[in-house]
Order: sequence, then structure tokens, then C-alpha cells
Amino acid sequence: MNHKLIITKLDNHIVSAVFAENDMLQVNLDKADKQSILGNIYIGKVKNIVKNINAAFVEITGGKMCYLAIEENPGPIYVKPKKTDRIVIGDEILVQISKEDVKTKAPVVTTNLNFTGKYVVLIHGKSTLGVSSKINDENERKRLKEIMKPFKQETYGFIIRTNAVNKPAERIQEEVTELIRQYEEIKEFGVHKTTFSLIYETPPGFICDIRDGFADKINEIQTDEPDLYEIFIPI
Repeated sequence: MNHKLIITKLDNHIVSAVFAENDMLQVNLDKADKQSILGNIYIGKVKNIVKNINAAFVEITGGKMCYLAIEENPGPIYVKPKKTDRIVIGDEILVQISKEDVKTKAPVVTTNLNFTGKYVVLIHGKSTLGVSSKINDENERKRLKEIMKPFKQETYGFIIRTNAVNKPAERIQEEVTELIRQYEEIKEFGVHKTTFSLIYETPPGFICDIRDGFADKINEIQTDEPDLYEIFIPI
């Protein structure tokens, strides 16, 4: 069965719809001008440390200050290597936006960088191997853990997503290999960029929806917007 994605802009919104032949399976509506920073990774600079709440305030792009809970974020990636992992004022570290600002509250950042795929999430700073609680079949949980065991490292771990259920080991392993490549590239080359640089940008919401939903089935994409076409060239 032919699955087609049609995507366009309408009244400052991006409209994307997935069709199976002539039947619509899914439709999404996103604001075209929405500038979300959730999931983005920056080189941030520690500007202040508040000892009584064990937190640091980290500046990222555009002078924006972000909140970092120190105890929850062991083993940050420093731009300049240090002998200890203790964060001090002036440190430059890689941070990822885990919660956007709300009214007067600053954005929340983490040093436990995560890279999300369709089947697996790679997380820096946690060497555990987790499985989504929504996967109830114990045999399938064991199978997925066996697939992931060879990839375990001291500096990063994984969470297996529900999309991985009953998927071939080769497909999952291919994605894991790509996530590791992405992670290692940022660790090696991202730290050489200037302070406050954006070194990883989360894909637009409609891309994530496609990745997490019908990516394996879509064999045709149609759009009348040149800038949207450019987004899909690497896919």
C-alpha cells in the first residue's frame, strides 16, 4: 500500500498529513514561526552558583540564563578538560534544554545530553540500559536488552522505546550506531566552537512526529514549499 506525506503552509502554520492511498491516517498542525529551543544543545557558560539550592545558572545564546540542578547532572562535558567534575563559575559546558522558560521561570538545562531516535534514546552521563515501561512482554524486553548489550558504555546509556517492539535487531542496531556517531561527533568537534554556540538543533515537531509514527511506511513526500523541501532532502 502506498503511503504518502503531504506537507504545506497555511495561515502561518505547517500542515502535514499522512495518507494510505486516499485515506488520511494522521494530520499535524504546527506554528511555522514557533521558535522552540527544547532539546537544543549549546555551549553554555556558568555565570553563578547558588550553594543553598545546589544549582548553577548557565548562560546560553542571546544572553539567556538557564537553571542547572548540579546534583542531578554529574559528569558534564567541559569545553576545557578539568581534573575534577565540580562545576565552578566560568566553566564552559555542553548543556541541553530540558524545559523551556515559563513566564518568569528560566529554562532548565541538563548536562545529561540525550539523542532521540525512533527506537532508542542515547543518554550521556547514565550508563544504565532501560526499557520503556509500556513494553509489557517479558520475552520482548529480554530480546531488546540482548540487542543493546554490546553498545553499553561507562559514559552513556540507553532507553529502549516502544517503537522497538518486534523490530529486527539490524534495524535497531543501525539506529544506535548513528546515534553514537552523532554523540561522539558533538563531543569531539562541538567543544571547539565558540561560547554560546548552538551545536545541535532538535528537528521540527512535524519531523519528529513522522519519525516516531509512519517513517517506515512513507514512500512519497509532496510539498509546494521550497524551504520544507530542503528539510526533507537528507531523509
